[in-house]
Amino acid sequence: MDEERRDVGHSTREWVISAETVPELNAFGIRFCGISYCRRGFNFNRPNPAIRQLLACTSGSGEVLLDGKWHPCEAGMCYATTHGVRHAYRCLIDEPWHLVWVMYNKPESAADKPLAGVEDNALVACDPNLLELAVQGLYKQSTRASNAHLLGLWAELVHLHACDLVTALRGDPRLQRVWHQVDGEPSRRWTLSELADIACMSKEHFRRICLLELKTTPMQYVLRLRLRCAARQLMCSDSKIATIATNCGFGSTDGFSVAFRKEFHITPGAYRVQKSEDRTQQEVASCQLIRGTPKVR
Repeated sequence: MDEERRDVGHSTREWVISAETVPELNAFGIRFCGISYCRRGFNFNRPNPAIRQLLACTSGSGEVLLDGKWHPCEAGMCYATTHGVRHAYRCLIDEPWHLVWVMYNKPESAADKPLAGVEDNALVACDPNLLELAVQGLYKQSTRASNAHLLGLWAELVHLHACDLVTALRGDPRLQRVWHQVDGEPSRRWTLSELADIACMSKEHFRRICLLELKTTPMQYVLRLRLRCAARQLMCSDSKIATIATNCGFGSTDGFSVAFRKEFHITPGAYRVQKSEDRTQQEVASCQLIRGTPKVR
């Protein structure tokens, strides 16, 4: 793991926007941004990176290195890395791991955004769709007749949506510790006392902090994490809905379906079909948008 690797792989397809071709990115400290459809052979390892990076998954599944261990990075998750701290990510399967990402230069000061105050790598929940739309818009604008004003607006939009993804990193680290453990054991019958113990708080104080930062109760947030886990499994596995319900801590398939529909306004089965169709459309779009050969960053 000490050797630096930057292998895109022969089967990976991606499009990359650099500050060399779009100088307007320099105003925000962005070196590269892009969208990648990664497959087996995609493997990056930077032992001492001079860059900071946000790597958000919109579909599929890959792995990222965190605290010396490999963790799954699936739809709705963002891997945020900072300079000087080893990071690594890879795809071990042939099914596409769809990523949108932004790479920043090393900060010139401690106040540099968007990773100001973030001293270690992290894996957090996110909604990457708006960032992806912004990167797509910047790419399309860059292929048209040069218009510095419009390119500057698109570059700013990419930066603003990247900053928005990082807001989760600036929350109370005690809460992040709790949710990381819940996300790793969604089938466990969590109680408020257990959650408060992990956070090293009293039950009432833990509840107050959750209401302040998350605008919801601890157990409601546990439910939200379980539903996000179920959504990822619906997209990335062929498991039966009843099995997914059990894996994610629901006592019955009916109860799971009711909670899922309330959260996502769609049934689990329809959600799986919809996401399957979305992946097909994304693959078609990638064939139309990607130009040239993969680049090594």
